[in-house]
Amino acid sequence: MEPGKSKAFDLIVVGAGPGGYAAAIRGAQRGLKVALISREDPGGTCLHRGCIPSKALIAAAEVVHAARQAKNIGITYAPPQIDYAALIASKDRKVGQLSKGLSELFKAHKIEFVSGEATLKSAQEVEVRQIPSGMLALYQAKDIILATGTEPIRPKGFPFDGQLILTTDELFKITRLPASMVIVGGGVIGCELACAYNILGSEVALVEQLPTLLAGEERLVSQTLQKSLTRRGIDVLTGVAVTEMKKLAGKVAVTLATGSVLEVDLVLVAVGRGVGQDLLGLDTLGVKKNGRYVAVGSHLETSLPRLYAIGDLTGQTLLAHGAAEEGICAVENITGHAAVMDYPSIPRVTYTLPEIASIGMREEELKKLPHKTGRFGYAANAMALLHEEAEGFALIHTSEEGLVLGATVVGPQAAALIQEVALVMKNHLPITALMETIHAHPTFSEVLHEAALDTAGLAIHKFSKR
Repeated sequence: MEPGKSKAFDLIVVGAGPGGYAAAIRGAQRGLKVALISREDPGGTCLHRGCIPSKALIAAAEVVHAARQAKNIGITYAPPQIDYAALIASKDRKVGQLSKGLSELFKAHKIEFVSGEATLKSAQEVEVRQIPSGMLALYQAKDIILATGTEPIRPKGFPFDGQLILTTDELFKITRLPASMVIVGGGVIGCELACAYNILGSEVALVEQLPTLLAGEERLVSQTLQKSLTRRGIDVLTGVAVTEMKKLAGKVAVTLATGSVLEVDLVLVAVGRGVGQDLLGLDTLGVKKNGRYVAVGSHLETSLPRLYAIGDLTGQTLLAHGAAEEGICAVENITGHAAVMDYPSIPRVTYTLPEIASIGMREEELKKLPHKTGRFGYAANAMALLHEEAEGFALIHTSEEGLVLGATVVGPQAAALIQEVALVMKNHLPITALMETIHAHPTFSEVLHEAALDTAGLAIHKFSKR
């Protein structure tokens, strides 16, 4: 592009993660001329440093776990050998394949992908410092969607070096399996990776300052997971803060508020994500905030007309699939197809062993509301017993009128099973829709079916309290 010249589009999307690329593709599908601007390759944090790399480790851990469990059904393997460098290389190939697939999608939809750092000059103008040339270019559009995400929180006082003390931004580049590690943070990321590294052979200590793991989930979920992780040999330390970290000859000494010192090969700090420095120029333009997050209305529009924000930048869901739906919602509103987000029907998944999935309200949020709760355990499910995976349960909360208010599944295929509840909640169907749906036998889905029946005291494979 010639200096001083600008390029015009119907829609500019800044950020190519799940929210941004979904918005760009839906914009093209709706007939808009779209530019997608990103400082990194297509897929964003989720694909390159988050959801997908972590699930590569978890997928490998599941294979190891299955091999170890096989002896219980009469199949014996030699102890699995972990080639961690090969595991990371496999992850890199798959990430590359998925990123390339997105690039092909952009070409197919005639989306112009621009590699560069974006700064807003107005609600309809973006200045881009192109990568790798460093040249400046101006892009204009009728509407702009911001989808720049968040970055790992790095507490002051922790001497991050990207090798021994790091965040998930650096973790998945490491090609050695640590013999020992401390994970600081017992949220979703910390619990998932504690589980994966433990199964792959690392000695893991999981440190959480709050009283429980996964503080946003049902109390029973936290208790179940902590017992499971402890049984696997993970040192779970809740209600404990880290006060100091020191690097000592290739190791790290982690001092806890209790006075204990843990000496390990690697420290992963996973205490959450936040909006980083305002590189977009939002404050200069006077865009309203909710704390550090961008404030948006029900159509995802910011305080400036025709400027939208989605995904982690708004702090609404902090989930990749939530961001994707927000991106689609924003574009539908831009193109005259009225849409609003239905946040209660967005499922949440934690890929630990056992797997955890939830949706809607928790028991703690329902204490003051009339409701019924159905519960059923995997221990009474034939398929769970056959697979030696009988740990876990399903919970469903309903209103007195029979509408589903929330649900939780802990156990095999939890992420898939919660989608059934999401379908019911999204379409405002009564619990009878689940109760009266015939579920194949034997399947894991019968756990959810029995929990639905139990809201009326009608579970077949459960001893009645009456």
